Formats: sequence, structure tokens, C-alpha cells
Amino acid sequence: MATTTRPLTLAEFHQLLAAHPDRHLELETDGSVSEEEAASVSLGHGFLQPRLAALLDAQRRGFVFTELNVEWGDRPEYRGDIVFYAAARGPELRDPTSHTGWRFHARVPPDLEIEIRSPDQSRRRLQNKCSWYVQHGVRVAWLIDLDDRTITAFQADVAGVVVYDVDDERPMPMPEALRGLELRCADIFRLLEPDQ
Repeated sequence: MATTTRPLTLAEFHQLLAAHPDRHLELETDGSVSEEEAASVSLGHGFLQPRLAALLDAQRRGFVFTELNVEWGDRPEYRGDIVFYAAARGPELRDPTSHTGWRFHARVPPDLEIEIRSPDQSRRRLQNKCSWYVQHGVRVAWLIDLDDRTITAFQADVAGVVVYDVDDERPMPMPEALRGLELRCADIFRLLEPDQ
């Protein structure tokens, strides 16, 4: 992972993105830029991400995106592994003038944001990212750690974090639009099994 040596402005960051469209760059809350190499996504991450997104999408309660560029607040851009928006928020995501009908970037915080930690990613960086999310409008954020088989939950209306492991029987916290969907940590890690 590469980082800049000095904080960048939003305009400088957008120039950097335009000059390097093939790179996965994120502007951090402190103005530094981080880069994730494509190879940093582990097989487990790559296998879990579409399966968990499909499980959430099958609920038909909103919009699920993977690797979506999101821009809002004082953090100009990040890419969430999985983001969920309640169906009622669809108009905030749509753009009738676009040939796809969707905005290029989401400009509002999602209801649920999920980060999946690959082995070479900094746990602290992802924890800070999830913490920032819930401080700036995301209702629930999860940090899924494949190495220690835990999910750390961050909630906008709950102080601190709650860590769930595969033996935990408590359901994972959900945003309002997904209430009633009871997933436990073990259910999510079971998605890593090829026959599930």
C-alpha cells in the first residue's frame, strides 16, 4: 500500500485520480492518499464479497453495491467493499440525465457499510474508516476480519463497538431497512464454504 507524504486537497486528489484511472486510490480523512494493490484482495475476500452482497440483495429491501465510490462529508471519496441503501433512498442515488440512470458516485452515506479485511490490510486503518462512517451518517458498519474470524460492529446510536465471533449467538446489528434479517457471525463466515 502506497501513501502520500503530504496531505492533498480535494482538487489535487481528483487530479491524481484523473492521471491514474487504473489505480485504486482513496483520500483518507487526514488528507493522505492510500492505494490498495489489486493483489491485496485475498481469495477469501473475493469469495465472500459477492456472496454476502447477493444475500443482502436477495432481501429486496434496497440497493446493494460492491466497490462503490462514495463521496460525502469531509471525506471526499472512499470505496466500500459492500454498501446497502434502503429502497426508500433510491431517488438519492438515481440520475435521470445519466445514460445508466444512476449517479456516477453516491453522494449520501449508506445505511450499511461493510469492509472485509484482507491479510495485508491494516486493521487499525479499517477500524478508523468504520468509525468515521458511523460518525458521519452511516447507521451500521461492519469490519469483517477473515484472519481472526470476527466481525466488529460500529453503530451510529451505540457508543463503542461490539465484536462478534463465530461462536456468538447474537444477531448482527442491522439498519432499519434490514430489521428482521437475523444473521450471526457464523452465518456470514459459512458463506466462505464452497457448498453454501
